[in-house]
Amino acid sequence: MRKRAHAALRAAIGLAAILSLASAAEPEKITGTVKSVDTSESQVSLITGRGHALRVMVIHVKPGCRIEVDGVAGSMTSLRRGQVVEITYRNEPHPYTAESIATVPSAGPK
Repeated sequence: MRKRAHAALRAAIGLAAILSLASAAEPEKITGTVKSVDTSESQVSLITGRGHALRVMVIHVKPGCRIEVDGVAGSMTSLRRGQVVEITYRNEPHPYTAESIATVPSAGPK
């Protein structure tokens, strides 16, 4: 009985490890406001609401990251403070590494 309990525990721990690796590989999306763009460090600071407060996230921009500003292909220099963007990112090789950045159209009056 004890051997079966240990085997079940080991199986559960192994499954949890596999699931955490699979979820780490999945990209995540976040929407926020550009606080700053640092081309020398290849990163964008983003103000976003996570949980119950605002916070600043530093997103690393890898070479080959797709950047779209107002529906047109752009570069990091196309991004401006105050723009609302949606960023698709992964947590590797750095925490918060962007795969794509796109400005979100404003919902102003028509």
